[in-house]
Amino acid sequence: MTDNNNNHTRAAIMKISELIHHLDREVIPMRSILPHEDAVVRALCNETESQRDKESTARTEKTKRQTGSSHQREVLESIFRGSPYPNAELRRELAEQFQTTPRKIQIWFQNRRSKAIKKPVQ
Repeated sequence: MTDNNNNHTRAAIMKISELIHHLDREVIPMRSILPHEDAVVRALCNETESQRDKESTARTEKTKRQTGSSHQREVLESIFRGSPYPNAELRRELAEQFQTTPRKIQIWFQNRRSKAIKKPVQ
């Protein structure tokens, strides 16, 4: 829904911008055709800023860091040592076992591979 609102807002801003450009080329006094153009642009910009503020607040409220147990970490580490690139089926099985999503398991492996590159295991 928000993307749709943003698309409408962007489309309105583009139309106003095109009209301004066209009017500048035709040397027609802007105030006689669009006397409230500044107010329209400001309203559109304020609307998009407030939407962004609401979206960012909603995202930060939802995001909570989830830590796994030491047992989960041991299982993931042992699988990582055998195969740092688990397939989708294995990720699904692990997600069911740990009561999480396959995407979170995938991200754990991505982060672990990144960590292995930065700090090789000795």
